[in-house]
Amino acid sequence: MADPSWLPEPVRAIHEEIRSVVVHACERSAQKQLSEIAEDGAGDTIYAIDRISDSLLTRLFEERVASREPIVLVAEGLPDGNITLPRGAREREAVWRVLADPIDGTRCLMYQKRSGWILTGIAPNRGEGTVLADIELAVQTEIP
Repeated sequence: MADPSWLPEPVRAIHEEIRSVVVHACERSAQKQLSEIAEDGAGDTIYAIDRISDSLLTRLFEERVASREPIVLVAEGLPDGNITLPRGAREREAVWRVLADPIDGTRCLMYQKRSGWILTGIAPNRGEGTVLADIELAVQTEIP
């Protein structure tokens, strides 16, 4: 069985970096620019501000977590809803299944109505049978 004890440190660092980049974008960009619709899919509307955090999420998890143990990253903004990292690894080889929302509360955050949140839950990879009850580590970070 995989040991999740090493995961909190890199996941917190990933959250801190995403928060910093999103706050910086909110301070430096016009609200209209951040609220432009980047994609209007079946599951949800993806805004320009989401694109900032989505690309960062994938890169940081690949560098800081998947470089040590393969993962399946599951998030709304990803093609097909998930990606196996490091790139080229097979899903069945993944040790962890990471469910992430790099900006929960996008609309309220981009209109400066309330904070948003970076949410991550990590469970042992049990393929499509992985459920929320399998989560062994959960991290939530406020984006003010």
